[in-house]
Amino acid sequence: MPEKPSDGSSRLRAADDQPAAASTPNAPAACGQQAGSSQEGEGESAVDARTIEQLTLSELLDQLLRAPRPTWKRLRIALNYGAGDSRSAGDMPSAAPGPATATAAISDQTMTAGRALPQALRSADAVQLLLCGAAIMFALVGSVIVRGSESAPRANEYSLSLGAPYLWLGFLLWIAAEVAGRWTRLAHGWRALAGQSRMRWLLRTLPLLIAMYAFLTLMSAMTAAPERATDIALASLAAFAAAGSLWIAIDIVHWRFQRRMPARDAGPPLILARAPIRRPVMGQISRWRMLLVALASLSSVGVWLNTSGNRIEPPIILLWLLSAALWGFAFAPLRWNLFDWASGRLDVMRRIPWRDQRATIIALALIMLLGAAFRLNKLDAYPPQMYSDLVEKIQDAYKIHHQDDYRIYFSNIGGREPLHFYLLSMLASQPGLGFDHYALKLMSALESLITLPIIFWLGVEIAGRRRRELGILLGGLAAALAAASFWHAVIGRQGMRISLSPLFSALTALCLARALRHNRRADFVLAGLALGFGLSGYQAVRMLPLAAVAGVAVAAVLVKQDWRARLSYALNLVVLAFVALMVFLPLLHFWLEEPADYMRRADTRVFGDAPTTDAERAAFLAESAPVLLSNIRKTALMFHFFGATTWVSGLSDEPAMDAVTAAFMLLGIPAWLALIAKTRDPVYAFVPLYLVATLLPTTLALSFPNEVPSFIRASGAIPPSYLVAALPIALFCLQLRKTLPPRMGTLVAALLAAGIALAANHYNASLYFGRFTDNFVQSSHPQAQAGKILRGFAQSGGAYGNAFVLTSPHWWDYRAVGIEAGMMFWDSGGDVQSLPAMLGRGLWREQKYRLDPERDLLFFYARQNAAAPALLAEWFPQGRPTLIEVEPAHKSFYIYRAPALGAKNLARFLAENP
Repeated sequence: MPEKPSDGSSRLRAADDQPAAASTPNAPAACGQQAGSSQEGEGESAVDARTIEQLTLSELLDQLLRAPRPTWKRLRIALNYGAGDSRSAGDMPSAAPGPATATAAISDQTMTAGRALPQALRSADAVQLLLCGAAIMFALVGSVIVRGSESAPRANEYSLSLGAPYLWLGFLLWIAAEVAGRWTRLAHGWRALAGQSRMRWLLRTLPLLIAMYAFLTLMSAMTAAPERATDIALASLAAFAAAGSLWIAIDIVHWRFQRRMPARDAGPPLILARAPIRRPVMGQISRWRMLLVALASLSSVGVWLNTSGNRIEPPIILLWLLSAALWGFAFAPLRWNLFDWASGRLDVMRRIPWRDQRATIIALALIMLLGAAFRLNKLDAYPPQMYSDLVEKIQDAYKIHHQDDYRIYFSNIGGREPLHFYLLSMLASQPGLGFDHYALKLMSALESLITLPIIFWLGVEIAGRRRRELGILLGGLAAALAAASFWHAVIGRQGMRISLSPLFSALTALCLARALRHNRRADFVLAGLALGFGLSGYQAVRMLPLAAVAGVAVAAVLVKQDWRARLSYALNLVVLAFVALMVFLPLLHFWLEEPADYMRRADTRVFGDAPTTDAERAAFLAESAPVLLSNIRKTALMFHFFGATTWVSGLSDEPAMDAVTAAFMLLGIPAWLALIAKTRDPVYAFVPLYLVATLLPTTLALSFPNEVPSFIRASGAIPPSYLVAALPIALFCLQLRKTLPPRMGTLVAALLAAGIALAANHYNASLYFGRFTDNFVQSSHPQAQAGKILRGFAQSGGAYGNAFVLTSPHWWDYRAVGIEAGMMFWDSGGDVQSLPAMLGRGLWREQKYRLDPERDLLFFYARQNAAAPALLAEWFPQGRPTLIEVEPAHKSFYIYRAPALGAKNLARFLAENP
């Protein structure tokens, strides 16, 4: 073994004089250690004499265990050089004679590529990649543990307490990865700051610490006892207010201090040319634009005058659509021309390099195929049964098409917006379809499918043109996760109008994202149109105006422009509100005529039926603070722990997202916050506001906390939720491409993204067609089987008017039995005690529902109905009961078929049983 060199310069000279010796085991290490004490020298001798680049990963770990301090020093030097550190060799902890010698030694080391570590491990990006990978690993472990298992049951939130530390560790590691990825820029930025600015940032740490304390206090309030929760929450809000006030005070003091400093000599004043005097806005409006405004105004007046009494005729519907288009054109930019815009769009389409976008097009096609397979597969059989809400919907659509029931607002079962029913009436009336359960499910599935490309486009627009690669990844991953989502698919296959909520939520957010970034009038107009039509789709969209106002306020703060530009944001927001109001005009008319009917569903969820006056409502809200805190906690944990409260939309032990997607949802929070801090882009800041606004419908159910979380009322949060979950995946994929060799990085990133989407789809599809369907069958009633029996009875000697459902508590909706049999308004149902009265009414029904005394009678009753068998045997002794066995067994039911009575015997029976 050669004698150990006395200092670092001797080692560097040895490496420089004998480059080939670096490959031998006894070659001295060219790492530039600095001479130290005798104890440090002894530690150095324990380190492998080879260079860091020549060690394998296992050998490097062995060296770290044997001699951690000197090995870490050598590794840090190698990482700094691999990252392109701007420091000279003289700045390194080495006694090298000069930069040339150090550079030569490093060049000799990097030439040993056969045994060297990958270039990724010698770069600073590797640190961020490793931290992100560790964050993902801990988040996945925590997400799996939180869901519960035999060793970690969900009872008393035991699994949540076990998995929470892993989730928090993943959260903090992602923050560390974001800091590590920008450490060099942060250090340079800190050194470039002036003394006053440094002091301001140091002082800002105090309000940040207060805000962190307030956040932790608020979290403790969500789990505190009800009698203490309100006081703790008020204390946290006071701490938040103190933190904000202190932050503002620090900025004001800094600003006033800068104003008092002497101004620099700016030289002689510049001679500026006088800006031309612009004509007033009214003077720039063309006659054609004035004509558009007049026509739009007349159209809106016509709509208003012809929508009283909760009715809108088809010509007025066309006038309403025309007025929406006219208002859109009327508020278009002054120099905007429809034909120039169309030709420009065509030119843009022609100039798109479609060959370069083949991968994106193929990926989007595969995403749509994945979404279609999940939503349309076995749609005729899953879900298998109807329930009362679906009965109301298909009957309302039938009335629109066959009975000219053109209502503006459907006030039955709590009140419902009309758009879905008019679309359903058009779809169900097409050849090959009918007004049945399948048409309901097909309509909502199509609405769900249309949402997927809008989510993709939303992700691209949020990232912006400067980050087009990130935007394509973000939009594609968000659409893929939504396509594979159990939450989105179960809503899309139900047949309810809820599927319009994520559609218009994504469409409105898309237009708002463009509007906030560019502050263009046209984007605000499109956002107003999307919001106006969305308000006709589902009540959860009513929260989107809050998101629009908050987004414009954030844009006015973050965008560094003058007050004229900020005023332009405010004026464009007014245009958005006006256009949305003109589209909302028919519903606005109904709202003013029947305010109680329009607000009934929202009011009952917030206030219940008890408060009637404003004072009572204010007192109720003050008393409901603990309930609100509990609802916030449940809503925040609906992605990881809490499941749906109704069997229609989910399972009580299955959160809204699968374990993989939920883990990335958690990591998406620090990822979005870091992106906002780095870019100060108002669109990025809009996404969390958008998510919070769309979660409010389920959070504010103060009178029904047992219904929180509701996957249905929170359906508008589907697009922002999957955008948040997609961001860390997109960033990690980009980091892989940046760190690994180009082809390998692209391949690994593509396999990772596809693997996440396919894993989520496999789990969610297995959940939907497995446990969810089993639970759905257990909770629903076999009305489809009863409908088949009723149809067979009518076609084999019976009649629809001769069949009756003898009801029991919490049993069938006999209207669903009739719809399954092909009869839209079959309502022959009632208690067994009222059977004689039902038979009497049956004689006076219209032709297809009339009771025929010359045909057999059929009665349906539940196994639990103790009174029905005895009375039927007494009244119709010649009849016979038959047990219809279905799965599950406790849902089995009886049918009782009695021979025809004849007109005389029926009259005698009715006389004897008045």
